[in-house]
Amino acid sequence: MLDTLQLAIVDVETTGGRAGEDRIIELGIKRVDGGRVVDTFSTLIDPERPIPPWITQLTGIADEDVAGAPTFGAIHQQVRALLDACVFVAHNARFDYGFIRHEFERLSHEFQADCLCTVRLSRRLYPRHRKHDLSSLIDRFGLACANRHRALDDAEVVWSFLQHAQATIDAGRFADAMRSVLVSMTAPAAVPPQILRELPSAPGVYVLYDGDHVPLYVGSGLDIRERVLAHLRDDRRSGARRFCRQAVHIDTHPTHGRTRRAAAGIGAHQTARAPRQSAAERAPAAGGAAVRFSARRLRHRPHR
Repeated sequence: MLDTLQLAIVDVETTGGRAGEDRIIELGIKRVDGGRVVDTFSTLIDPERPIPPWITQLTGIADEDVAGAPTFGAIHQQVRALLDACVFVAHNARFDYGFIRHEFERLSHEFQADCLCTVRLSRRLYPRHRKHDLSSLIDRFGLACANRHRALDDAEVVWSFLQHAQATIDAGRFADAMRSVLVSMTAPAAVPPQILRELPSAPGVYVLYDGDHVPLYVGSGLDIRERVLAHLRDDRRSGARRFCRQAVHIDTHPTHGRTRRAAAGIGAHQTARAPRQSAAERAPAAGGAAVRFSARRLRHRPHR
């Protein structure tokens, strides 16, 4: 399976966990083609802001280390060339992909790639294990890692895990698992690109509507943009995904916290606006889906 794909195995170290606000301080990429590494890239990056002490304690990267390092803008063309036409692979891919995408957006460039998350792959291949973080995989499978929480070293671990899994798992099962966790990050055509570009990277509530402006889904998150795009692009067969793929318009309501309460209030408001329907009208047509409000089920999830 690995020899049929072009992969860019990516790891980033950052100033924090919010892709819309924090910045990359180190980037490591291993480009794999036909099952072998064809290029390796590693650099410290000037985040153009101080590195928090707890990040320095975690990674060993301090302000003096990135002084004189290139900004992301200075290397973005090289990074683009390395990622071009590849499946974006990372451990908790949404985190790394989100940071890379935001760095390109700050330069007024769009970035999209299909993603493969090795956390999800590990869960699919080894469901009996409870922990699937990178440190657990290192201990479980005896993978080598020179410096944990350094970008290229962590990317090396991800590649070692993929090789180990392919070598020890039935070929058909491994291929099925790879296909099942491969996610297309291309946004649905029904939602105008301008709406997606203007989604705020801020805490708050969002409402997704169908073509008749009937609300389909009410949700909240610490980063509205990340949550909405995750719904629209996720390949998992979740209820949220089924409804959100029908969306053609999105309203957003940034808040200063208390997103659960705000979502519940907006959900109740949208429900009040929806026309009353008979039981027959409420039943979804063949191949369709019923309107769903999810405010009562909302919960905050960390990025990593």
